[in-house]
Amino acid sequence: MMTKSDFVAVAEVLSEHKDSEETYYIAMDLSDVFYSINPRFDHDRFMQAIDFDGVAHFLFREDK
Repeated sequence: MMTKSDFVAVAEVLSEHKDSEETYYIAMDLSDVFYSINPRFDHDRFMQAIDFDGVAHFLFREDK
């Protein structure tokens, strides 16, 4: 079973690439997997740890 320290480690790696749209979708997918592994997993806390505050800023960029 994955522990909080495992989730933190993954969030740290993803945060290094947080300006990528792909990273946002990977984080969302991983969040689903992590919840299936550990029902106490907190999606919002995970996304905040990566610095995605609910909705990633690039989803609403003008230059898209």
